[in-house]
Amino acid sequence: MGIVKQVLPLFALLIVVSAFIGHAHTDKISEHYLTLAPQLPLIILSFTALLGLHYRNSNTFFISIVLVLAYTFWNNTTGITLSDEQALTHACIALLLPLNISFFSIIKDKGVVTPSGLLKSLILIGQVFTVAWLNENYSSPTLQWLNMHWVDIDTSFLPAGQGTLLIWTLSILALMVSSMRSDNNLARAMIGAAIATGITLLGNPLDENTWIFFAAASIILLLSQIQTSYRLAYIDQLTGLPGRRALELILSRLPRRYTIAMLDIDHFKKFNDTYGHDVGDQVLKLVANHVGNIRAGGKAARYGGEEFSIIFPRKSKQDCIDAVEQLRKNIEQSEFLIRSQQRKSANRGKKRTASRKVSVTISIGLCERSAKHKTTESVMKGADQALYRAKKAGRNCVKG
Repeated sequence: MGIVKQVLPLFALLIVVSAFIGHAHTDKISEHYLTLAPQLPLIILSFTALLGLHYRNSNTFFISIVLVLAYTFWNNTTGITLSDEQALTHACIALLLPLNISFFSIIKDKGVVTPSGLLKSLILIGQVFTVAWLNENYSSPTLQWLNMHWVDIDTSFLPAGQGTLLIWTLSILALMVSSMRSDNNLARAMIGAAIATGITLLGNPLDENTWIFFAAASIILLLSQIQTSYRLAYIDQLTGLPGRRALELILSRLPRRYTIAMLDIDHFKKFNDTYGHDVGDQVLKLVANHVGNIRAGGKAARYGGEEFSIIFPRKSKQDCIDAVEQLRKNIEQSEFLIRSQQRKSANRGKKRTASRKVSVTISIGLCERSAKHKTTESVMKGADQALYRAKKAGRNCVKG
């Protein structure tokens, strides 16, 4: 998944650049398509919202709704000239959109049909009524306040008021921090969406081609939801490795020559009973990190429990022995820091008890596709049998 994390922001950047180039060449789009094009963001966002609902990803759902509302309000108040009321509405949208994007990207996702989802809905409804009310009840002081120069420097060359620009900057920075500190894929993608919408909302309020940048933001959000859907379906949540379904997909696409390694952590049940499941989960993550970095072109996956699989396409068993043996040694030599058993409530607040270092080992079984093992099921079974022989031989070894 490390590659996906790097590729998604790159795609977002390319989409924004493409939108910017496309905006400069709208005159080359035929009139027929130019009439239909403004509906594109709404179509993409509607589909993305449905995906968010299906996968119970409330943050994606609410960001879709936010973009739909912002796009609809913006387009409904754009004409040949801009009245004071429309200018106020535009100023409100330009201020609220980055706040909403960052808020719904960073806040913990607790579902749509939940108390948290109801609260988010009320927040959005409140904003809609506020903007609609301001549109009907124009307030000159409010517009002046939104466009006020808070710092005594000449910013007349900038496309928006200082306060609005500051909000956009802080929102994008918040998305960047969240994407790095908590590995937030949605926040990582929404950096591109915030930039795309910012280009149009902070630019010419009379621009009739705002749909291009909203479409770019919509596509970025859709890609983020597709990535999230993929992770839910194919990636093991605990270890970050491909899960059982992804393993089945890998097995279905293997060439005629391949080797499969099955491995598991020795005495893992005893380890769990001694130190607890939380510590056991940490050990699984650390072992998975080593397994995921296997050499010789191996593709690692979590098979289930403490058991992992590694597929070596186009490799013989002999080609893989050195790589799996090195993996076994790396895990054997790794030490895990384990805190002592839970402190009693009477000792809470006192100095923490000492920690200890422990290590775990793995056993590995190898099987190559051959005349004896012609199918993937047979090769998997052969690797399992080899793993069993490694256990019988005293564990912490490789058998093929």
